[in-house]
Amino acid sequence: MTGSGPRELNLFQKRSSPINGEKVEDLCISSGYIKILRAWHKGDYIELNFPMFIELIQSNPNVRENTGKVAIQRGPMIYCLEEIDNGNNLFNISLTDESRLKAEFDPDLFNGIMIIRGNAVRPDDSEWENILYKPMENKTKKAEIRAVPYCLWGSRKIWKIFVLCILLQRVKRF
Repeated sequence: MTGSGPRELNLFQKRSSPINGEKVEDLCISSGYIKILRAWHKGDYIELNFPMFIELIQSNPNVRENTGKVAIQRGPMIYCLEEIDNGNNLFNISLTDESRLKAEFDPDLFNGIMIIRGNAVRPDDSEWENILYKPMENKTKKAEIRAVPYCLWGSRKIWKIFVLCILLQRVKRF
């Protein structure tokens, strides 16, 4: 990133970003990003401090394909579910208001990474053999999930993945 002309660097708004150890005072914030316009020199560096809490991220409600779905994020990283850890039919996994997610260090995976473990639910399909439709019942069974950073998916073997989990809203009878 060296050169005599200004360079633009976009950093997500919530994060702090000292340059060369000095706090940047005049930040231009545009569309949720900090824009740093400056001439960059060899040896310049930006310190990034990311809070590393877990949160569920939703997309704009007008994105039809993502309605009712959330992504699991820890700090700047998005996590995904892989079949190798969570079994088949990942699309059936739902998070609920009672779901508890916890970051955990796994020393054996990729020489040590942070994974996210938690509880979720899946539909109880034990009464669905050879049935296509039936009256609504909210029968679920507990499921433990294990999520890995999205940037590492498919590194153990090519498996199906799921990034957006369904956020289960309890349906009330009318």
